[in-house]
Amino acid sequence: MNLTLITKENEEAFGSLMTYMGRHTESDAIRIGAIGDNGQAAGALVARVEPGILDIVSLYVVEKFRRRGIATAMMNTLAALCDPEDQSSVTVQFSADDDLYGFFEAYGFELIYDMPLEYVALRYVHRSRLCRKNVLHSSGKDLTRISDLNRAQTNALAVYFRKRGILANNYYDAELSTVCISDDEIKSIMLAKCTDSDVSVLWMDFKPSRQKDLFMHLGALVRVMDADENFDDDSRIYFVPENGKFTDTLVRLTIGSGYVEKDTDYFYGVKLIL
Repeated sequence: MNLTLITKENEEAFGSLMTYMGRHTESDAIRIGAIGDNGQAAGALVARVEPGILDIVSLYVVEKFRRRGIATAMMNTLAALCDPEDQSSVTVQFSADDDLYGFFEAYGFELIYDMPLEYVALRYVHRSRLCRKNVLHSSGKDLTRISDLNRAQTNALAVYFRKRGILANNYYDAELSTVCISDDEIKSIMLAKCTDSDVSVLWMDFKPSRQKDLFMHLGALVRVMDADENFDDDSRIYFVPENGKFTDTLVRLTIGSGYVEKDTDYFYGVKLIL
């Protein structure tokens, strides 16, 4: 078994072993591939480089190559490639269904918490009468994708992040995230990030008097997903546990009861780099 860095020249061989996020992560991400003795791609690991941490977004070993130490070898290589002065820990988040708990625990990760995530499938967004009425055709002149903000608006967003202690770098996808901004003041905001073939809504903030902004934010997100071939009716919009206000309002005003479901537990792990 040999290890190699995954580059544009050889990524086609490893593409099926990486999640959507692993294939489309930032250019400075660390991507490691494993090649079996028969020359076949045997495994792949992808980690985003973030301030202070390496965040594993994709880890997979082909079934017939498992229990040969390949995942451990890729993890060891990841640790060797990091700069301890810039990254002090490695993090990972994974579903309980992925059967990775034992591996990460044995490797020395501290599994901090587990959390059931709430979600709604994209098909139900289209099926809901409330959603068709209030969301799918909702738009507003003050609504802007974060990727399209001008300099003054970007500065206003940075001030908003600092006041709320939000780590902006690599936290969200600017193409999926939107703000309602007027006179360089944030009126409401939704931060979202693509996770494989689904989307996670990480943060939603709006004043009680601006609940209707929720229609615009969700409508903009759904339109982006509808236009992207990587999403289909089975794609899910997830809501993080801290987003209780958003989820409650979503159910009451936009989707209706019976459409929001709870997923399996997710685990979050962290390991210090010594």
